[in-house]
Amino acid sequence: MPKKPATLQYVLFALVAAAAIAFYLVNVAGQYKYIWHGHERASTPVYFGLSNQVNHSTDPALKAGLHEGDRVLEVNGHPLRSFDTLLQQTNASRPGDPMTLLIERKDGSRGTIQFLLSPQITGGNLRLSFKLFILILQAVFPGFCLLIGLWVVGAKPRDPSAWYLLGIFGFIQCFFANANYWNGPVLPFMCIYSDLAFIAFFLSMLLFGIYFPEPVRLEGRYPWAKWILIAPSLAFAGVDVMIDLGRNVNFRISSWIPPWLDTLDHRTESAIAVICICLFFITLFPKYFTASTRDAKRRLGILVWGAEIGLTPMLIGVVIAQIRNHGSLQEAVPSWYFWTCIVLFIFFPVSMAYVIVVQRAMDVRILLRQGTQYALARGTLNAASVVLLTLLGVTLYQLVNHPQHSDTALTWAVVFTLLFLAMQLGGKKRLSAWIDRKFFREVYSTEQVLSELSEQAGRFTETRPLLETITRRIADTLHVSQIGVLLQCAGGYCLEQSIGAAVDRGVSLPATFLAIRKLRSEKIPLTVYYDNPDGWLMLPAAIEQEVLKALSPEVFLP
Repeated sequence: MPKKPATLQYVLFALVAAAAIAFYLVNVAGQYKYIWHGHERASTPVYFGLSNQVNHSTDPALKAGLHEGDRVLEVNGHPLRSFDTLLQQTNASRPGDPMTLLIERKDGSRGTIQFLLSPQITGGNLRLSFKLFILILQAVFPGFCLLIGLWVVGAKPRDPSAWYLLGIFGFIQCFFANANYWNGPVLPFMCIYSDLAFIAFFLSMLLFGIYFPEPVRLEGRYPWAKWILIAPSLAFAGVDVMIDLGRNVNFRISSWIPPWLDTLDHRTESAIAVICICLFFITLFPKYFTASTRDAKRRLGILVWGAEIGLTPMLIGVVIAQIRNHGSLQEAVPSWYFWTCIVLFIFFPVSMAYVIVVQRAMDVRILLRQGTQYALARGTLNAASVVLLTLLGVTLYQLVNHPQHSDTALTWAVVFTLLFLAMQLGGKKRLSAWIDRKFFREVYSTEQVLSELSEQAGRFTETRPLLETITRRIADTLHVSQIGVLLQCAGGYCLEQSIGAAVDRGVSLPATFLAIRKLRSEKIPLTVYYDNPDGWLMLPAAIEQEVLKALSPEVFLP
């Protein structure tokens, strides 16, 4: 019975993808402003909690007399309704500009303080090499992780493990984000997305550890146990949304939330996050040691050790931050330890991406191949044609309206025209085929090929046409130049069908040959590698060696 279309999953995926991509684009724009123009932009001087009460302030504000617990009533003459009011005034200023605050002390007295705003980046403009390093670390790398997560869910929307992977990879961009670069409606969106993505991250870590690649044994006995962590996390997610709206839109929205609940929310979420990450390791380690196959053990080993290298220093830093009652990891640990955590953290998503995609742990590479082929053939390459056409139009506009640059514009117009024509006259198809052959030749599994051949196979009544169809289909799919099929015959196995090999059809392998015995007993592929002196090829008799050299095989498949 055919499966129902995954309509609901794709609708949910579209909403999540739209929010994640919007967050990424806004974050990248903010990162660019910070990296390239941080020395020219004013730094946020004051931070608040649930109300206009000061939670933290920078050195200029402290020296001017602003203390923790004071209430800010006005910023440069504007009533303070939310954190957004302060950011509007900060982002409209430059380093060295004065900022005036009307404040109310703890004793109820009021006063005005003034101080000069400091730059986001001290010490002047950053070096280009360091700019590129930060841009790759905080923009390119999170974009790669987000792309992997979205692509896996797009390929397998019904697979819960795919959603867990997106929950993990979708948070990585939030790890490097800073919502303070923006004000207006973007600010609450960035904050709410970051908080919800954080909850999705540690819950996805928990569920991924429980169910990947197969459920842990305790899940069958105590399926309710995980809800001890999931239920309060979902409840506090609603509190987070209200706090973000109050802090960044209007303090009145969150005025009903007592300070102790805000503290409990932050402490509980941090504790649950640490527990979930620890359980991620606890659930995966036994699976690694009890893996049924060497391939599964290798995949789990890469995942476990990559996660341990990437997450352990971060986990220790988070615990230290909680003990010292600091709001962030960067404030709680020395700078060298913080940057060590950042660099080592890269190992975690990279190892997970390698296991999921490269090692085919979720059979995603087959789907990635299909999705990539489709996107390149009909999506990305079509978009490239549109871009070329747009560039051609812009170049022609420059050619007409700016004749002083006519030589350069004419050259680019010719280049864009030739590229566009090449794309339309078969270039897209050839480029798609080349990419498919170059990067995805090994990822199309035998099961997938056979499923596509099942409808065709039913129309054949004779063996030879069936074998010819199957071998040609496999050869075209895997881009293999030589394939031979041996069927059981009297006393052994005879070559019935071959493609690309100059071998007589009468060649046969007797059942007594070592190659046949190994294939029948072990039922795994048998490589034929003459340069390996320790291989099984040193054992067969001379007559078997001659037959194998006549066939010139590279691998036998049982």
